[in-house]
Amino acid sequence: EHTDRWNLPAGSAESDSLHYTGGLRKQTINPRRTMNRFTALPLTEAQTPLMLAREEGIVSEAGVSILDGETRTKYSSGTLTLTTHRLLWMSSGSERSGIQLDLKLVVEFTVPSGFFGALSLGSYMTVALHSIPVSNPIQPSSLANYIKLSFAGRTDVAKLKKAADTTLANFLKTAAETSTTPSAQDPAALPSLQYVGIRGIVQRQENELKKSEQDIKSAFSDLKSLMDKAKDMVALVQHHSAKAKTRTDSAKDDSDELQQFAVSLGISAPVTRESHGTGTRYIRDLAHQLAEFLIPVLAKYGGMMTLPDAYCIINRARGTCLLSPEDMLQACELFSSLSLPVKYTVLPSGVKVVQSQAYTVDEIAAVVRALLETRPFLSAADLAVHQGHSITLCREQLLALERAGHVCRDDSIHGLLFYSNRFAGH
Repeated sequence: EHTDRWNLPAGSAESDSLHYTGGLRKQTINPRRTMNRFTALPLTEAQTPLMLAREEGIVSEAGVSILDGETRTKYSSGTLTLTTHRLLWMSSGSERSGIQLDLKLVVEFTVPSGFFGALSLGSYMTVALHSIPVSNPIQPSSLANYIKLSFAGRTDVAKLKKAADTTLANFLKTAAETSTTPSAQDPAALPSLQYVGIRGIVQRQENELKKSEQDIKSAFSDLKSLMDKAKDMVALVQHHSAKAKTRTDSAKDDSDELQQFAVSLGISAPVTRESHGTGTRYIRDLAHQLAEFLIPVLAKYGGMMTLPDAYCIINRARGTCLLSPEDMLQACELFSSLSLPVKYTVLPSGVKVVQSQAYTVDEIAAVVRALLETRPFLSAADLAVHQGHSITLCREQLLALERAGHVCRDDSIHGLLFYSNRFAGH
């Protein structure tokens, strides 16, 4: 009979071993601390997990609590994300924090047999861990070498276990392949017999067909390698950019350049409904990713841009995982409530914009004053050419400067023109 259970011998607090029965095998594991396999999860400026090279999100679940064996921990009601390399847990509060577990420390995932094929409330999954000492004591003590993932909502644990098993198998397979160097003789280097006559013609046609097939396979292989390398570059740039921010001011230019490079490479693992579910959790995770991506974009465009312009840039970066306008708008509306460094604003004219939290009207005022020193007046088109922004946004910025008293406007048959406010300061 297939069972999944943990057997704790009598006097387990002082015992030397734990016995785990999973499936049809029995494993003896030393009772080291479980939670010390977890380490703190590094976050980006937009409070999203900092991904590794070639790491992609597989599945995400909200309302997940972590139990250290059978003991409850402080890691309660957070978001659990399974990636190709790690198991991530993020808190659900406004001040987000998280922990991570490397998949190389996982033995297997198990669920109680009664939950297979059914959606159940209060279900859980057991994660057996390897007995290796790791000095990261997030929790001071533990009696078991396993954790339990408790799901508060209605979760299909059978489907989740299948995804976890597949991910773990692929991770271990990749690790095994990279640790060995295969050597095989290239069949193309072997001598071949040459024929004449009709048989020779057939042979040449077969050789040409094989060569064409190899060329096609090589082309697709190169394309896949290029895509993989692009993901590696995105992760590498994001990693070094995050490290550069913690250094001195002399590294600021390098950090800005790296961020601009990351923008040109695109989003390596876009948040989708397939990977992050539907409803509020999907929109919240999307808001964090959009804020993270828009930080260097807004720095390039002076701290503010219209929502349609931001939508086009983001969808270009997402590649084939296009984002709907409705999802984009809902995510932007959460910027302020999530305390992100980007905010969504509707200007008095009704134009929707996204801007950095640090943006003020004084920044564009300094640019406009410098331009008006070299010319008698300034139009929205003139400012758009100088700044590289849309005319609509530049018009709104000039009107904001007028309301702040930095410029005066003249609305005539020649158009809407702005002049220096010579009465300012008097």
